[in-house]
Amino acid sequence: MIRLRAGAVWLSLAGLLAFAVFLVALLPARLVYAWAAPPDIRAYFIDGTLVNGTAESLQVAGFDFGRTRWRLKPAELLRGRLGFALRAYRTDGFLKADVSVRPGATTAWISALEAELPLSIGQALLPIEGVSGGIVLDFDEVRLREGWPDRLEGTFDIDKLVVTQPSVQHMGSYRVQFDTVAGAEDGGLTGVFQDTSGPLDVQGSVLIKEDRRFRVDGRVLARDDAPAQFNETLELLLGPAAADGRRSFSFGGRL
Repeated sequence: MIRLRAGAVWLSLAGLLAFAVFLVALLPARLVYAWAAPPDIRAYFIDGTLVNGTAESLQVAGFDFGRTRWRLKPAELLRGRLGFALRAYRTDGFLKADVSVRPGATTAWISALEAELPLSIGQALLPIEGVSGGIVLDFDEVRLREGWPDRLEGTFDIDKLVVTQPSVQHMGSYRVQFDTVAGAEDGGLTGVFQDTSGPLDVQGSVLIKEDRRFRVDGRVLARDDAPAQFNETLELLLGPAAADGRRSFSFGGRL
């Protein structure tokens, strides 16, 4: 009889647990968002449940990714997190990623991030006038703390960059490779960049510190088939070229 009673107790507890999980899964998504979302994630016009739902607008760290659909990833619950597969769509691009958050915390983990978005989406972070182009993201891992990345592993592409002022110039495409596994001074983010097409042969490095100060160092060379004014502009801005024809540049600021 003792074994039967013990078995009945455990069966009852399992039933209660299953019922609790079922109730949580059916909670309106807007209530879960109000309780668990970190401050760097904003969602508007939320519909559906924790398991499956939509938002007309999703903003992460100031970037608006448009209409978004999510699906709960139950395995993340074993790590004490709420995890979701996200798919966001705009008329001019898309984003997909796996995102997990810990209720009440200010950290978000993002993996398998892929996106194609207009360059203008980043103007809230770094306003740039007179340029157009696209952004292509391919990150294995991103970690956000209080709305700011402290871990990046993947590539950031600026595709088909066009300067529209004072005249239209096609500047080509560029890639930044981030790898925080290698580490950086002061716990910052490090990346190396280079051109992938266009009139300029560019290579260099970027450092983004925890206080959001950044520094960019690199070397640039106008290719033989670049318009003549490119060399003139580079000489005006960066001075005489070195023996290999390249010119060095360095600048910094705060994001």
